[in-house]
Amino acid sequence: MRRIVILSLLPFLLAIAAAHAQSSGRWELGPRLLVLNAGGEPANDLMGAGVFGRYRLNDRWLVGFAVDSITGDYERPYEFVGISSPEEVDSTIDAVIWSGWIEREYGRQDGRLRWFWTAGLGFTSPDTEDITGPAPGGGTFDITTDAGSEILASIGFGLRHGLGRRWGLEYGVQAAQHFADWKITDRVSGRTGSIDDYTVYRLHLGLTYRF
Repeated sequence: MRRIVILSLLPFLLAIAAAHAQSSGRWELGPRLLVLNAGGEPANDLMGAGVFGRYRLNDRWLVGFAVDSITGDYERPYEFVGISSPEEVDSTIDAVIWSGWIEREYGRQDGRLRWFWTAGLGFTSPDTEDITGPAPGGGTFDITTDAGSEILASIGFGLRHGLGRRWGLEYGVQAAQHFADWKITDRVSGRTGSIDDYTVYRLHLGLTYRF
């Protein structure tokens, strides 16, 4: 649902871009797709989509922003409270990430290819699904997770490929450190566990319009 809401804004955002087609060309805006990996704790592969943009301060420096919705499996949360299960049962993670960054670009503005690097901060409050399943000895577990809120710090780099005067493709990679404190509880046994800070690696493909 979050992804649908975000993506439903795109026609309006692109309409604004078209209305400013004769402006200075300092703004870029568009949609992007993401593939993420957190190394299995709390997730392996995650998928996402969002809207991102940037404002050009001068020939080399920019500031950027994004709103991304991600979803994927939350891997075997019962293991974090010390429970093994004869069946593998995963939960799910859904999150909206709000982020901003500074950016350094290399290459001519009117050039076809331009390299860049970024450094930024973000915020998210993940939602997780409660799960139940079989525990050793014939019992069951009932796991709930309070993921709270997270601050993330990121660095990344990428390449822009111009598609004419206004449009462009962007390919990027990023590493983001999530400062987290997840609380995990089995409501049957009363066992508790936690997930601390973790790192997420990301690939993204974006389409931008300059106005």
